[in-house]
Amino acid sequence: MINAIDDFAEVITHPELTPAAKLVSHLDDQNSLMTFGVQQATAWKAQRVGTEDLLPRMPRLSANAQELIFRAVQLGIRYYAVRDEHGAIMLMLTFNSITQVIEADRVSDEPATEYLKRMFPDLPLPDVNSDRAI
Repeated sequence: MINAIDDFAEVITHPELTPAAKLVSHLDDQNSLMTFGVQQATAWKAQRVGTEDLLPRMPRLSANAQELIFRAVQLGIRYYAVRDEHGAIMLMLTFNSITQVIEADRVSDEPATEYLKRMFPDLPLPDVNSDRAI
């Protein structure tokens, strides 16, 4: 509790330390952070694509599982990683009220887009046929 009060006192005396204040310098002419956000996302994607671990906070997942999650997020599919009663990591993927559950260690070698399209036939795909698109 004292730490929270201490942090709050710091922000009151130094408002330039708030997250909002730090973002002000990135506003464009329309007072939007869209350009900055796109730049950050593009830089993050460039760092991740082609690396061994697409999702550095999920090092226990196989490259196939990471690729599947990465592509699912790009296509608007929500995912949750949970453990089953035996401790295995399960991926819960949800699109349009349909949830599919797969064991992370058993993700197919099939290209991620094709795998997701089989799981979610109503999934709209971009015109580009590349797993690295978007």
